[in-house]
Amino acid sequence: MKKHCILSMFIFSLLITGCGFVQTSDKLIPPSESTGSIRINLVEMINSKILLPDIDMGVVLYDVVGTGPGKSTFEAYDLYASTYINNSVPLGKWDIQVYGKNSEGIIIGSGQAEAVISENKLIAIDISIIPIAGTGTLNLTINWHAKDLFIPSIEADLISSKGDSTDLEFLIEGGNQGTCSLSGIMTGYYILTAKLLDNGIVTMGAVEMVRITSDQITDGTYDFYLLNKPEETIEVNIVQEMAEPIEVSISGLKTSITASEEMTVSASVLPDDGPVVFVWYINGGSVETGDTYRINGFDEGFYRLDVTVFSVDGSKGGSETFTFEVNDSG
Repeated sequence: MKKHCILSMFIFSLLITGCGFVQTSDKLIPPSESTGSIRINLVEMINSKILLPDIDMGVVLYDVVGTGPGKSTFEAYDLYASTYINNSVPLGKWDIQVYGKNSEGIIIGSGQAEAVISENKLIAIDISIIPIAGTGTLNLTINWHAKDLFIPSIEADLISSKGDSTDLEFLIEGGNQGTCSLSGIMTGYYILTAKLLDNGIVTMGAVEMVRITSDQITDGTYDFYLLNKPEETIEVNIVQEMAEPIEVSISGLKTSITASEEMTVSASVLPDDGPVVFVWYINGGSVETGDTYRINGFDEGFYRLDVTVFSVDGSKGGSETFTFEVNDSG
């Protein structure tokens, strides 16, 4: 289960001059002796996919606000072009704030920089727009067939990029569904691990990267309709840290193998995302690290294979999943 959305980071490149000329659209504009010029170029840098809240995270409009010497200010709102130019900026120190808006006009990111405008000098400044800090809400639903479990329970954790873990408490309703709602979660990316148990024994599990956004709700639903009998499952511990999303793919997959058959799977990412660290999971439990995992010796049953990946510097991460069956019936 994955949701797709555009997560954008933008760099504002500021070119600021004092006395002199600024070339714009092949036209030279002479500022006065007491003012300078500012040019802001907008360049989109990153897009990615991840389990996201139901809000457009693509920046399409920009607000630019400058505060300078003697309480001087300049303001520009709802910019959509790739360049903004102001040729009447008083000389001195300036604080520049930039706000990014999505298609609905909601501010979803901001950035700040300081610049000093002086005579006959040209400087360039980059302002990175980052998501608005705050807290958000995570809503989760896990479904299964009531007849498959006698004493159902759910174990789930939300793991931050620093390795801090938060237990998620689920309410079991109707014998076939568990729900959880947790608010006040700091914005950022987390690893979600969830296990469905019967009488304390794991029957199925899942691992997924989740993003929390300020004042927004992230929803996730898992349908665990292919379960293993308690005597046919394994349970292992999970230790993981997350980073920002990376697109990861798995090769060597088979939808069905026998108990004596071996399946070797490999995970890969785009060259620009390396170096990275891979962690493999079976039914919510960690089983292997590295870009390759050899699967053999499992009892008959259904298994969910998850792989998570994060960059060595911890700046980004991602996940992918696949379900297969071990079957000796031919």
